[in-house]
Amino acid sequence: MLNVGALTEGFVLDHIQAGCSLSIYHDLKLDQLDCCVAIIKNARSNKMGKKDILKVECDIDTLDLDVLGFIDHNITVNVIKDGDIVSKKELMLPKITRSEIRNQADKYYEAGKTAEEIFFRPEVPVARYFSDRCYLLFLDNKEWVAEKVARQWVLENAAYISRQRIWYGCIRNEFMEIKKAAERQKQGKQTD
Repeated sequence: MLNVGALTEGFVLDHIQAGCSLSIYHDLKLDQLDCCVAIIKNARSNKMGKKDILKVECDIDTLDLDVLGFIDHNITVNVIKDGDIVSKKELMLPKITRSEIRNQADKYYEAGKTAEEIFFRPEVPVARYFSDRCYLLFLDNKEWVAEKVARQWVLENAAYISRQRIWYGCIRNEFMEIKKAAERQKQGKQTD
């Protein structure tokens, strides 16, 4: 049996779908933190059959765990302080109000946009990924380097991309409802 030591302060992410712990490791940007992390893959679970577990020893204010609500809201987050579980954090999708979506959709409609023009346009900070060596490679192999930079950015920002795609999808749907209502109103005036 595997024995992983107890945490003094940090988080235990439990009930992760089997095989997903490494992607969550990257989504939480744990590779960029100087902290102790234990990844337990394919642990036996009565509830799930198999599951993954992440144990992260760090200051409890260090991580933004809201991203987990987009990935899997069934993950259990135990907050550890002084070696004891002090709370269990419930995950949920961040709230987006209908009025926020409606206001944004109204702006697109009033600007004369089409549904095809409402989508997430990511801005990749290319300079962050472009070292001198990368630039030299780019001169000879543009497509390969561009693909590498884009892939790295997507890996590091998967949760952000998901949030934005959900947001723009909601706005696009609301936009279509506004447009249909305006067309029905216009047809009603023509028949009068």
